[in-house]
Amino acid sequence: MAKKYIKVYFDLLDALEPFGDAERGRLFTAMLEYGRSGAISGLSGNERFLFPMIRAQLDRDKINYEAQCQINFENGKKGGAPQGNSNAAQKQAEISEIWETTGINQKQPEQAKQPKSRQDKEKDKEKEKKNPPHIPPKGDAGVISDGFERFWAAYPRKKAKSNALKAFQKLEPDSALLGRILRALEVQKASQDWQRDAGRYIPYPATWLNGMRWEDETVPQRRSADTGPNSSIDMEKLHEMLHRDSM
Repeated sequence: MAKKYIKVYFDLLDALEPFGDAERGRLFTAMLEYGRSGAISGLSGNERFLFPMIRAQLDRDKINYEAQCQINFENGKKGGAPQGNSNAAQKQAEISEIWETTGINQKQPEQAKQPKSRQDKEKDKEKEKKNPPHIPPKGDAGVISDGFERFWAAYPRKKAKSNALKAFQKLEPDSALLGRILRALEVQKASQDWQRDAGRYIPYPATWLNGMRWEDETVPQRRSADTGPNSSIDMEKLHEMLHRDSM
């Protein structure tokens, strides 16, 4: 079943702050058109610099949606509908879309109506004793706090610090990932997009973290007439270091 909607996340509000009503309207229309047909059109203003990030999120949402539809379809073939029902796959996909949209937990009717017996519960307990669930270690609060302060000091647009802290804590970056983030910041701070209009198009830090923007490919700022050769060499080294780290 073709997807008939797109997801719009609250973080987009931060990114839209510097844009006017006309730019926001064109951007939202382009999002709808891309979600429906995959075509990109109508981006004639500054909104075109924000669209690549949104397009990547729309692509990820589409992949997740299609994977979930396939899972639900396979479940339907195993017992979700009587054999020979030609509408079974379509109905199952429609139900899946409702679950995804409303956030209702997907359960098979048999599982919802039939509670586990005492014997089954005892078996589950024995399995848990033999194979305890893996709980990933949480980062030390002090280490996370120190890492965030380094990130905050390096980030050029200091807006909505509490939201940025939540996004950073959600990532729980280790030292390797923090190093990648900080190196990517140095490259992107010197990029054309972030230098334009005194940094007007730099995203909010929470938006940058949630979008994993340290993985973006960055076009270095072009050398101006008064820029010496040393600064150009440094920029190329930073760019090369970032890509080598991500390989």
